[in-house]
Amino acid sequence: LVSMDTGNPQGLFGVCAGDDAASEYSIMTISDKELPPGFTERVIPEATWAVFDCKGPSPQAIQDGWNYLTTEWLIKYPFRHADCPELEWYSSGNSYDKDYLSQIWIPVLEEK
Repeated sequence: LVSMDTGNPQGLFGVCAGDDAASEYSIMTISDKELPPGFTERVIPEATWAVFDCKGPSPQAIQDGWNYLTTEWLIKYPFRHADCPELEWYSSGNSYDKDYLSQIWIPVLEEK
């Protein structure tokens, strides 16, 4: 999967789709390469994203990011969720480094 990554910057996505009872978590990457046998293509629809940087070793940094989202951001800034899965992005590099970057992407509907 890593060798298929053509994103810029490179990294892997964790895709959270579905509700609690039927949730799905998949590992994906951006790629324009032909899929090998056993792989499945999933196209994420265009959306407006609220993106949160999570700096520090994984998985603690991403867990801290979700904690901030659920205990502070969602309370202060309620929003309408777009019909699209939530994403976690993990940059290439040493995921245990103190400066490692991961992100949480929440699809939002813009208020008109």
